Amino acid sequence: AVPDSIPDHRFYRYVISANSWERLADLPFGVGHYVGCRLGYADGHIYAWQGAPDDWTGGGDDLARYEFPILSPPIADFDYSPTSPSVNETVTFDASDSYDSDGTIMNYTWNFGDDTVVTVTNPIITHAYKGAGSYTVNLTVTDNDGLVDTATKPVNVEKLSSIITINVYPTVATVGSNITVNGTVIPIRCDVNVTISYRPFGYSTWNTLATVKTDSNSNYTYIWKTSEIGTYDVKASWTGDENTLSSESHAKTVIIDSTPPMTTHDYDGLWRRENFTINLTAVDDLSGVAETYYRINEGSIENVSTNGQPFIATESANNTLEYW
Repeated sequence: AVPDSIPDHRFYRYVISANSWERLADLPFGVGHYVGCRLGYADGHIYAWQGAPDDWTGGGDDLARYEFPILSPPIADFDYSPTSPSVNETVTFDASDSYDSDGTIMNYTWNFGDDTVVTVTNPIITHAYKGAGSYTVNLTVTDNDGLVDTATKPVNVEKLSSIITINVYPTVATVGSNITVNGTVIPIRCDVNVTISYRPFGYSTWNTLATVKTDSNSNYTYIWKTSEIGTYDVKASWTGDENTLSSESHAKTVIIDSTPPMTTHDYDGLWRRENFTINLTAVDDLSGVAETYYRINEGSIENVSTNGQPFIATESANNTLEYW
């Protein structure tokens, strides 16, 4: 039977007088074409010579050896970094440890397990995965003899981390007024649900205030129509998606009050012959007092924390003190 392909072979001539082998391009004589040609097998090689079997020099100085070498396939191996990549993160695959002991590697075929298959001649390549999950990466190397080898490794792609921000304005409001709660989901996630939760200050259990969706810029907004007095913590959260981890904002504190603070003074209504100070005291049972403001004789507006208590000069017969 005629083989499908002729294997690689090499010819060598042994020069007896020189006691050495010399590689040839072809046999130096036609084996079996004339009387006196001999053919033998030993040590895994076919030998051809002219002359008697016990006298290799009978037909000349040449002894030819016909050799079928055993070809070694390449060895495939690769590493990648980072070892725990996230979605859309660039991963470097390095097949530099692959080798061929009896030749050279001609190309590297990568199957990244996400329907991406490429063949390149450089052992280093980069790739990014668009979705989280476990992928099987196959590397096939081909050497100059057409022989191949394959190495396989798993790659686990992690979900992206996320951040959700929250802003609350105003942080102090009266019952029946509106408080705006807004923020952003990062990275951009459009049309996802954001849950806004609240709890009375000092409590551990959270209650759902509202669920809203992000817009095309990944922003969310909720207008809170206040109905009950109290001090509350407010936060925002979202559950994540197939490629993104969930996240929760820090809490913001808001105060919902029903009555304004009360301010009193210590002036007794009597005339003074010397300059004197009137002390203003403001109190609020729920939200506290942020600042006390005043002005004297329609002058500039002052505040107690910065300018001190109102100081009245007696040079004017009458003085007017306004405070709030």
